[in-house]
Amino acid sequence: MDLQVVIVNWNSGELLGRLLSCLDAVRSEVRQILVADNASDDGSIASAESRPGIHLLTLDSNLGFAAAANRAIAQSDSAWILLLNPDITIAPGTVRELYQRAEAMPEVALACVALEDVSGRSQAAFQFRSLPTVTSVLSDVLFLDELTGVVGDSKAGPGELSFSETRPGHPVVVQQPAAAFWLIRRSTWIELGGFDEQFWPAWFEDVDFCRRLSGTPRHAVVFPDLKASHVGGHSLEALSYRQFLDYYYGNMLRYLKKHHRGTYPFLWPAVKLGILLRKLIR
Repeated sequence: MDLQVVIVNWNSGELLGRLLSCLDAVRSEVRQILVADNASDDGSIASAESRPGIHLLTLDSNLGFAAAANRAIAQSDSAWILLLNPDITIAPGTVRELYQRAEAMPEVALACVALEDVSGRSQAAFQFRSLPTVTSVLSDVLFLDELTGVVGDSKAGPGELSFSETRPGHPVVVQQPAAAFWLIRRSTWIELGGFDEQFWPAWFEDVDFCRRLSGTPRHAVVFPDLKASHVGGHSLEALSYRQFLDYYYGNMLRYLKKHHRGTYPFLWPAVKLGILLRKLIR
């Protein structure tokens, strides 16, 4: 496979070792497995250091997900990059199958599998979302989704009905899959300039990338019949709720200023109000 695996690690505990164990069977078939470590201090990187054939990019400080991914992918010369969070578990056969399908589809820039939690429940509502709009942003920050029960266009793009109607092996086009699991065409990555590192430490770097991808002839897809397990939320454990709000909604504002300049002055106070209300309620 003309493929490099990139894993961005930050204090992932035993999860990184578990993922590397999953990839042992394909290690000889890919160009490289590279772990970019964002100055972890929990000993998690030891599982990569002790494993033969794993390449390390050890960063002196926590540069954030976007910057670490950019630096790791910059070292690659493969046609495809498999960008994984360390809390993913995937079968080697799924890696091979996804690669073969994406390689056969020149119109695909980004491909992924359907993520499930550790109990086997779909994570579609987390993994697949439409790109933000004025309506979806207001529904999110002002609790309109919760208060009215109206889903709106901020929720999952392809739901379970769409998945069930898809024949095995056939993809579903999605607007913005979460970057916990991406098989990305390197030429598209270079064309778009990778992640915008202003989105620190995480959140909205993937949304921003997919927004830029939407302006190209290629698109992102999911193959619903291919699955992987995803723990999710591991990095949140290191943040207080207030820190999470500041980072997440701060990056939302950064995204809106970049891509919705006309409505940004209108959306800014709504987002700020949403942050304040959440802090008061908590």
